[in-house]
Amino acid sequence: MFDIEALKRNLKENFEPICLIPLGYASENYTGNPMYNQRKDLKDIVEYI
Repeated sequence: MFDIEALKRNLKENFEPICLIPLGYASENYTGNPMYNQRKDLKDIVEYI
């Protein structure tokens, strides 16, 4: 979910981006994701064939 072409402009010619991993620290006023503990029901994400 990132703009590959925009990212390639900042990389060497022979590099191919496949993923981004954000690193760093949360800001002092970060309250967390309110949906962190909410999970989808298994039947909503798994399909048995």
